[in-house]
Amino acid sequence: MESDQSNHKNDVLLELNFVPTWARRPPGVNPYLQGGADQVSGGQRGRDFSPRHAPRRSDRPGGGRRERDRRERPGSRAIHEKRDFSASASSRPHREPQPRPEADLPVDIHFIPEKKRLGAVVRLIRDTGRAYPLMDLAGLFLANPENYLIKMEFRKESSGEPKNRFYQCSLCKAVYLDTDHLQSHLLQDHEDELFDTEEVELEAPNGHFVCVGRCGLSGVLVGPPNHHAFEETVRALHRARFSHMAYGDYRARIEMLHDAELIEQWKVSVRKQKRYRLKGEEGEINLTLAQAHQQFIQTKADRYFSGTMRVMIPAGSARTFGDQAVTQTMRRAWNRESKHPFTLAIALRPAFKHMGLHLFKVGEGMTFVTSVKPHPVSTAHMIDSIREVIEYLQAHPGCTRQQLVEGLCGEAGSNPEHVANVLNPLRWLVERGHVIEFFNGTLSVPSSGSKA
Repeated sequence: MESDQSNHKNDVLLELNFVPTWARRPPGVNPYLQGGADQVSGGQRGRDFSPRHAPRRSDRPGGGRRERDRRERPGSRAIHEKRDFSASASSRPHREPQPRPEADLPVDIHFIPEKKRLGAVVRLIRDTGRAYPLMDLAGLFLANPENYLIKMEFRKESSGEPKNRFYQCSLCKAVYLDTDHLQSHLLQDHEDELFDTEEVELEAPNGHFVCVGRCGLSGVLVGPPNHHAFEETVRALHRARFSHMAYGDYRARIEMLHDAELIEQWKVSVRKQKRYRLKGEEGEINLTLAQAHQQFIQTKADRYFSGTMRVMIPAGSARTFGDQAVTQTMRRAWNRESKHPFTLAIALRPAFKHMGLHLFKVGEGMTFVTSVKPHPVSTAHMIDSIREVIEYLQAHPGCTRQQLVEGLCGEAGSNPEHVANVLNPLRWLVERGHVIEFFNGTLSVPSSGSKA
């Protein structure tokens, strides 16, 4: 519970923290990259650029005048180094052009707010009664993968049907483009959820073994080639972990080692073996790994995935995407969305309206969301205290509560009674939408130009 509270304490979404991006930590690390926050920041986070820590003159690009003169003096070492560099440039090896990135999959990708997080934000907006910029709210949702979901949908072909399908794991929501890769994912990453296991001890294998096979990719010992289980072991390892490769290519990666210690190590390892049984089945736990995999694929695999044109994925599980094409497409979509959260903003509009909030746009400018619908009102029949507040705000748009009190009370602004005579009418006006209080504390009178 304490950890949850501390997480919420630093959650810019639940604080509705609109500090500019450059003044706070970057809005989330791309969840589709295998890097950390330091890679995004370029290692520059935390540097102090105040005048006290300004770079010395000689540290600036080009250096100071003395440093520049020293480098440009005839016979100086810097000049010779520069000449040597220029002379060697033509002798550099030719650099091969970098391969062009693969094209995105023919899919439409949308970022959708997570339901519980959306509800928490709506409650905060209602509690404050203030107006918040829609695009900035979308950016805050994107700041944390726990805040949103990703919807991917294949575009339809001219025939009306998409050419490809997604296959999504029901256990972790990983997405693949074919069933073979998904089955390998299930067997490799979800063994504990699919099988009951038991360790048994067998007799040491008999025979004369002069070498032992080892997988060149994983380092797993698969046994001597003259052992009866050798081929079965190789095929099981290929099926479970390397099915993306052709079997012949994988088989060529098995290396034969003439090492007595490794042969003894393999003998010890095969004495203790796991036996398997499918979850929910009755009977003894007596299947080998290969038998268990084969039985699962034949009888139960299709229960753990479905082929569909459209998938919805929690952004927090994006690292479980096993298909490289899907991962690259998601990465590029996230990069675009992080620069301009367009699809998230589009998804937030109907969600906010459905939950009773109101959206309005001031002229051709930004769109805001609030719990109180802006309602322009005439001051002709208002009492003096309310009319004074509205007229002052009309003459000073964008002022704060403090500035309003100072403007109307003058030197009497320290008198609590006079302050209450200003703030009570203001509170009434804000509650009824006759005055808009924005997220940063500024006040404005809605006009007929404010539209949804």
